[in-house]
Amino acid sequence: FEAKFNDGDKYITIKLNGHVRTVVESIAFKNPEYILEFNKKYKMRRRPREYVDGDFDLYMDDGSYQSLVNPPVTFYTDSIQPPQVLNLPALTEAGIDSIDEYRSNGGEFILHDELTDPLCSTLNEVSEDDDTPVFGKLPDGSWLVYDPRLKLEENTPISHLEDGGGLIQSLTGGDSRCVNAPRTFVNEEQCTLSFSPTACGSSGTPDVEIELNANNIA
Repeated sequence: FEAKFNDGDKYITIKLNGHVRTVVESIAFKNPEYILEFNKKYKMRRRPREYVDGDFDLYMDDGSYQSLVNPPVTFYTDSIQPPQVLNLPALTEAGIDSIDEYRSNGGEFILHDELTDPLCSTLNEVSEDDDTPVFGKLPDGSWLVYDPRLKLEENTPISHLEDGGGLIQSLTGGDSRCVNAPRTFVNEEQCTLSFSPTACGSSGTPDVEIELNANNIA
């Protein structure tokens, strides 16, 4: 976390992981005995609470941690601008729903319809914590920031992923693993051969010996 401010600046620029997140006119620790130093990098104790006015903690030089209030995402015509901005439809239009209202205090939304903004084709398929954040600007001038979510795929013996999760494994650099299963008596009737170029290969059958005795034979 870093609050950037130099002589002549009108706003304080808030940065996380070196990327601009918002601008504010003022910001201070809840505890008035501690002063937030500008242009100093602080280590965060945990992720911020994901709603406006939720708190987050920064480690201090004395070993303690102090809390700040999570500000809204805001940019002005005379302030620094974020590098990646999508133009979004109004929140009142069809195709936008509020989600996680209890956890986010009504500040999170999901867009069901595709965007035609050319910027979309340049964004990474998988978002990492240190990626440049993507912002959305609403017609009323307010701002949102993209929050990556898990996309759950159906993967059952009846309806399985064509590539067994190979594409996701490649996009995440191996952090996600293949989800295809070896052929067994449970799924042999539904097994299919995949011709997908990203299909996961067979890992083979493990070489193990199982002792059969009265305790494990029903």
